[in-house]
Amino acid sequence: MEAVLAEFTIAHRTSSRLYGTPTDHSVLVSPAPASSPLDTIQEAIGHSKISWSALRQSLQVLTIDAVTAVYPSYNESGFTNVSSDLYHSAYAPYQACLPTENILLGALSSYQLAKPDWSDASEVVDWQNLMEVGNKRFAGPVVLLSGNNNGSDRIIFFDGPLLDSILSSVDRLCGLMKQEGWEESHGVVGYKGVNHFPIIQASESLWLDWIKQRLNGASSSPLLVVALDRKVYLWRPRYLAGHCAALPGRVG
Repeated sequence: MEAVLAEFTIAHRTSSRLYGTPTDHSVLVSPAPASSPLDTIQEAIGHSKISWSALRQSLQVLTIDAVTAVYPSYNESGFTNVSSDLYHSAYAPYQACLPTENILLGALSSYQLAKPDWSDASEVVDWQNLMEVGNKRFAGPVVLLSGNNNGSDRIIFFDGPLLDSILSSVDRLCGLMKQEGWEESHGVVGYKGVNHFPIIQASESLWLDWIKQRLNGASSSPLLVVALDRKVYLWRPRYLAGHCAALPGRVG
C-alpha cells in the first residue's frame, strides 16, 4: 500500500469567505512523516530523563493503532491492558491531539505503554518500511511551512537563527535533487516566533492562495526555494543544474 485514495474537502474557517464554497476532490495520499516514528520512540526510551522523552515514548500507543489501521491482522497486539484501556476509553473517542495524549499517557512507564519487543512484529516492520520516504523522489509541487518554535514536529531543528537551520536542510535536499536530476518544485517557508498551531494561522494567506493556484492548474517551475521570516518575506531560489529561473522577490 504505497498510497491511499482519499476523499477530502478543502475547508478552513476563512476559506469560504476568501475563495467560495469548499470543493470535494479525490486524490492519492501517501504518508510522509518527517522522521522515522520507531526511531523517534527508541531515542526517547534511551533518554528517559530528558523533558521531551515522556511525550515521544507515548507515541508507541498511536503507532500501534496506526499499524493496525494498515494491517488489521496486527490487531493492536502491542498494547498493554493499561494503554489499551486509556486509549479506547479516554483518547480515541474524542479524536484528541498530542498534548491530550501526553496528559493521559505521559506518566506511564514504557512497559505500561507497550509490550516488550512489540516493534519486532512483521506488520510493524512492514509499516515502518512504508513510512520510510526520506531521500526518495517526491511528486511536486510541495510547500513546507514551519515555525522556529516547531521543534516538536521534528521537521527542522532550530538551534540557532531560522535561516541557518532551514538552509542546512534545504541544501541537503537541493543537492540530492541536483544529483538525481529531479525536476520537482519544493518550497520551504519559515516563520519566526510561532510553533505548531499558530503556524496554520500565520501562514494562512500563503497556503490558501497556494492551494487555489494548484487547483486552478497553475504550474510551478522545477525549483527549490526558501522563504525567510514572515515579516520580511523573500523567496530565494536555489538553482538546480542551471534550468531554474529566479523568482521575483516578494515583501509582505
